[in-house]
Amino acid sequence: KRASSYVSDTITSVTVTNCETGYVVEDGACVQCPVGYGVSEGACVPCTIGYYSTERSVASCTQCSNNFKTLSIGSKASDACKDPGTLCTVPPAPDNTGLLPPTGALLDSGVMVEVSCAPGYGLEEGVNTRFTCAGNPIAPICYRQCDISMYDAKEVKSLNMEYDVFEPISSMVHDQMLNVSCLDGYESRYKMSYDVYRCVGNKGAEHTALNIVGCTD
Repeated sequence: KRASSYVSDTITSVTVTNCETGYVVEDGACVQCPVGYGVSEGACVPCTIGYYSTERSVASCTQCSNNFKTLSIGSKASDACKDPGTLCTVPPAPDNTGLLPPTGALLDSGVMVEVSCAPGYGLEEGVNTRFTCAGNPIAPICYRQCDISMYDAKEVKSLNMEYDVFEPISSMVHDQMLNVSCLDGYESRYKMSYDVYRCVGNKGAEHTALNIVGCTD
């Protein structure tokens, strides 16, 4: 490395201007790039997808053979290179849906992806919060939940229905069913002692409230 120096009244300072191959200038000193990194435009940068480095102080990362790919940047060994046919790309996330690992991440085929919904949204009834990344996967949709929090005991009684089914929940997910019993002496719109309501959560629409009809005598 080459350096320039100057002398003050009390201190002699050395300023680094150039470093050996595989080193970069950082805070006035030559430092090595770590394993999994290479040098680009005078800075240590992680090896990109499809490249790796196994030693410190390498000038550039090594490309995987046979067009193989690595799962992430900063790979540190050749065995991180994998056949693209054994990999899966996390699909796009629908509106109001979060995926972990995120959209675009490369995974080994068969790895599970976690699904989360924004507040006020939920997955369809019976849909798991995890799905397998394999082939060309499609992420599940988060739908607006049906809000039933407005149905308190007084409101439900005025509809001539039993309240106990409403008490433990404040919302329902898309395609979820709610079985409601009529009070003694009343019947549903279908001339039964009970009624069944289904939540239809419209994607991207305003909050959907169940339209409870009520029981009549």
